[in-house]
Amino acid sequence: MEPVEYLRGIRRRWRVILAAVLVSAVVALFTTAAVPASEDDGQEFQASVLLLDARGAQFGTDTRGAQGVSLDTIAIFATLDAVAERAAERLDSEQAPNVLAESIDASADTETGILTITATARTGARAERVANAFARSLTDYLDDQRRGDLNRQIKVLERQIEQLPADEGRGDSTTSASLLSQISNLKVELAAPVGLPVLDTEAAEQTVTPGLTAPSSGGIRLAISALLGLLGGIALALVLERFDRRITTWRIAEDMLPYPLLAEIPRTRRSRGLAVVDRPTSRDADAFRLLASSTLHALEQARTVRSEGNGHGTISGAPMLAITSALRSEGKSMISANLAAALGELGKNVIVMTADLRSPTIHRYFDAPASPGIVDAIFDWDGLPGFRRVRHVTKAPGVSVIPGGSSSERPAAVLADEDLEKLVSYARAECDILIVDTPAILLSGDAVPLIQHADGVLLIARIGRTSLDAAERVSETLARVGAPVIGFALNGARGVGAGWRSSPYRVVRTTPSVDAAPVVVDDASDPADLSPGR
Repeated sequence: MEPVEYLRGIRRRWRVILAAVLVSAVVALFTTAAVPASEDDGQEFQASVLLLDARGAQFGTDTRGAQGVSLDTIAIFATLDAVAERAAERLDSEQAPNVLAESIDASADTETGILTITATARTGARAERVANAFARSLTDYLDDQRRGDLNRQIKVLERQIEQLPADEGRGDSTTSASLLSQISNLKVELAAPVGLPVLDTEAAEQTVTPGLTAPSSGGIRLAISALLGLLGGIALALVLERFDRRITTWRIAEDMLPYPLLAEIPRTRRSRGLAVVDRPTSRDADAFRLLASSTLHALEQARTVRSEGNGHGTISGAPMLAITSALRSEGKSMISANLAAALGELGKNVIVMTADLRSPTIHRYFDAPASPGIVDAIFDWDGLPGFRRVRHVTKAPGVSVIPGGSSSERPAAVLADEDLEKLVSYARAECDILIVDTPAILLSGDAVPLIQHADGVLLIARIGRTSLDAAERVSETLARVGAPVIGFALNGARGVGAGWRSSPYRVVRTTPSVDAAPVVVDDASDPADLSPGR
């Protein structure tokens, strides 16, 4: 795809991009409402508490009890679940103790005897509270462990005293006194502090947060989300465009269809009615007039080539143009009706006949009756009177229509009847050009005989509807049946490539009064916004 095609693809997929932007904006709004605004949002602070190991040499690693552990081991105790649970109670925090412990880092310096507990939080006050809570919880935990161990030792000594004989000798008296002395020393130690006083408390400091963080401002979040949605929508639109298996531009249509492009019909929301008659100054009507001129020229060339190839002069009778499409809903009947009306404006006597007996709709565009029509004429054929009975005058000047008529369960048999050839002969004798609206050729082969005997076949393709596979298949099918295809018309064209985005011509209306200024009517403007001289 060329760069300009990427831009056109983005333009065609603008709804996808808009949806992506809206979804991103809605998500940003809900996220902003759910997350409370905070001046510290996206920041981190660290606070530390320094504990001094003042237990003394008597509490070395060889000593039993809670105080007999090294400073490195105490640093590990700082992140135990038992310590974290005590800290969570002090903080009255709803966080799980293990999650709270993840914000703590404890390090020991054995040379200086200093234990540092550092806490990380979103605010400085929170970091200081957490650090102090863990420091106090750690000393409480060590104190509980020490007291429990000392109490167990005292109970052991007391039981030994109780086991001494009642009539104790001198040696026994010495043993009892020794045990009582040990108990007294343990009780003194029990009353002493744990030996890890707080040396210093460092104030919280802001740290650099790794990675990207969401801004605190709701407006900034919304703008960033909209921008991300725009970029994502553009990427999604390009992916959809790249893998889209439908005809989306006239360039793709020309690449897939081996026929000349006769005209592009602009996209319109008014599917019913005749644009050439009801909206004569619209872009739609101008497109059909261009199609009429291109079709006449292509038909004349096709008849000339056919007559010269057969070795005789110009073929007699009005030319018959068969209009078909690959699939349904590609605008075949609508284009047939408006093409007939445009040819009628050129002074041609046109007959439009529907051969799409499975879904006959062309009479609706002319406000003509649905019957009698082809089916009625074939079942009760009486020659020229029957032909004139099924031919209906329409509101379009110079155009008459032959509808499908009564419903038939065997449309293929009706179109293969020999009386249909007589009906076509009468029609070609009484008009300047006969247009036959045939079924979609990939869905039905009912009208293949008519297509083979036509002077020209006009293929209709629709942007966003006709797939690339269908375009390839219909080209092969038309070539296989020997259809004289003169070109194709592209329905639903839009954008600069279609050539219908520019302003249409203005129609100047003059009044009978000599003094009155001409009134210029812009077909693309609001009728209420008219002013003289525009």
